[in-house]
Amino acid sequence: MDRAVVGTPRQLLGAAEWVHATGRSRSDVHLTVLLPADANSAQQTLALLADDPWPACDVVRLRGTRDRYSWLREMTRSSGTVEALLIGEYRLTLLRELADRLRPDELVLTDDGNATVLVANHRNRRNSGRRGLDSLRLNGSTDSRKHLHRIAGLHGREPDRLVYSTIYGLAPQQPDRVEGHRFDHLMSRGDIPAMGRDGVVLGSTLAESGIIGVETYERLVGELLTNLDACEYWPHRREDPAKVRHLADRFGLRVRSWDMPVERAILSGAQRPSAVGAVVSSALDSLAVMFPDMTVIGHPPAFDDVSVAARWSMEIVLRASYANRHVARPSSIDRPDRWTAQSDMAPEGIPAA
Repeated sequence: MDRAVVGTPRQLLGAAEWVHATGRSRSDVHLTVLLPADANSAQQTLALLADDPWPACDVVRLRGTRDRYSWLREMTRSSGTVEALLIGEYRLTLLRELADRLRPDELVLTDDGNATVLVANHRNRRNSGRRGLDSLRLNGSTDSRKHLHRIAGLHGREPDRLVYSTIYGLAPQQPDRVEGHRFDHLMSRGDIPAMGRDGVVLGSTLAESGIIGVETYERLVGELLTNLDACEYWPHRREDPAKVRHLADRFGLRVRSWDMPVERAILSGAQRPSAVGAVVSSALDSLAVMFPDMTVIGHPPAFDDVSVAARWSMEIVLRASYANRHVARPSSIDRPDRWTAQSDMAPEGIPAA
């Protein structure tokens, strides 16, 4: 039996698209959901499962290191022969270790936001013998975590081959390859709502993550609204509620929260927005694929607005979104000198124009 292990709402959507796109039957795939610690993320994941059930599914909440290692041992023991294993988080040592122990014929990575883009760039460097992206932190983000992995015998080796089940136009080096999808399963599950007249701003956790400042985010939303006639703000599930209320008051927007990710939520309304915009959001990439007739606008931060630690990753993400033609042209395409300090880390395998 094939296996799929996911841990976020977006990964769960991706698992469903992988099964559909490859002609598999869900009855031949055992799904394991590692329930997110964040309450809103967990709620959305469970809502998706109720909305689109899987015949063979277990939901697991791993509360600590001991739980994670016990789960890994049990999965290794009980899985038997696995032809294909889909995972949702390549950077998680636990899942790379699971893949190493199960040795599936095919290891598949589904999209989780735009993390797939960063992984593809990292692996292209690895496959060509060049340095990978250190910020992936593949073997633990702290020395104590790395020490625990060594004690538990977790090596987290990277696979020789990886298949990307993705909406992005990646260009992986062999032996990696792409199995693309366009949300055909999701789009086939009901009538597509007619387009309304109003636009929507999609929220982001860029400020909460420290990638840009709160004031910068507010300024960018204001600038976005000069090109987007929006009446609602749809917050990200992990966005700070106080920040959301402030933005709504500042720009006269109604706040509308959903119990599912935007890709599913937008199909459940009586009407879909005429336009969606965001500072940076992987949901823009999804919606550009799902609705070619919808106006999709990205208004990303400038190079100097981004924290130094995040600039390189932001560049990779913006190049991938620029390939969908809804964000501004990334600065380093025209100004490669900006990246001279990291010239050996320049983006690879991502469309530049």
